[in-house]
Amino acid sequence: YVTDIVVLPIELSYFSASQNAINTLDLVWETQSETQSNYFQIEKSTNGGLSFDSIGIINAKGTSTNTILYNFTDEQFYTDAYFRLKAVDFDNSAAYSDIIFVENAIMEDNISLYPNPASSAVFVENLIGKIQYNSFHIFNCYGLKVYEQNESADQINSKFEFDVSNLKNGTYFLSLLSEGIETKTYVFQVIH
Repeated sequence: YVTDIVVLPIELSYFSASQNAINTLDLVWETQSETQSNYFQIEKSTNGGLSFDSIGIINAKGTSTNTILYNFTDEQFYTDAYFRLKAVDFDNSAAYSDIIFVENAIMEDNISLYPNPASSAVFVENLIGKIQYNSFHIFNCYGLKVYEQNESADQINSKFEFDVSNLKNGTYFLSLLSEGIETKTYVFQVIH
């Protein structure tokens, strides 16, 4: 019985991430050695690791027995995400790194939603203003979308108001979207 053995084109020391600004994440990795290593494809998942999309490519050094440090900046880090590296050889064989999860810590408190509970209107204010929201959705406690609004970035990225007087009493979820990607969900209550 013979099995194909995939030899990693690299010996990866570590793969880590650090958030240095709003919407910006630095991914850093180090190799101890590389053999016929062509490039690294950086992949990201914003759906819990179910699928990954390529967000960039960094050329590798080829063959080396020296320690090599690489980095890549994700300038669209709007929400918590999973990341992995795909190391590709010159013959197009590939191997994946371990997956790392990164929480968007800076984004946590950039939105102010008030009053909560609300009876007639809810105000949403982007306190930092660097995330470019372009729409928001409101869902009831059953997950049904009860409201959707698309605005220009300037309207949503400062302070906006929405009418909740026609919503029934209950708990609702406000999801802010940036370029079609849900960035954060906030909970509020309506009480008349």
